[in-house]
Amino acid sequence: MELNLKDPKECRYDAVSLGEIMLRLDPGEGRVRTARSFKVWEGGGEYNVVRGLHKCFHMHTGVITAFADNEVGKLLTDLVEQGGVDTSLIYYKKTDAEMVSILPRGDSASAGHSASLTVRTQRSARLRRKS
Repeated sequence: MELNLKDPKECRYDAVSLGEIMLRLDPGEGRVRTARSFKVWEGGGEYNVVRGLHKCFHMHTGVITAFADNEVGKLLTDLVEQGGVDTSLIYYKKTDAEMVSILPRGDSASAGHSASLTVRTQRSARLRRKS
């Protein structure tokens, strides 16, 4: 079986991911319920792969996703750029709300121990078809 791959010089990217990127709010050593500040990290399965390919193997990578066109979206864009992943394929959607879902991470969250939270922001950008 022949793969018929393009010459790498003809390709804009070595790898591109398609999927959501989430914010992770990390309270550090404290508890989520009493935290007054968090460290912020970006993450998501597909995004983590292209970020790792860039950081470890210096590959040119991009991500296809959608962010709300607001301050949270700008924060996520900045974090992705710091990871070395191209952001030119990100779609920004104006929204009148900053809806977020907070998902506890790890079994320790329910017991009140240290845990981190993941904030999903893409879902806040409601995509509507133009009529």
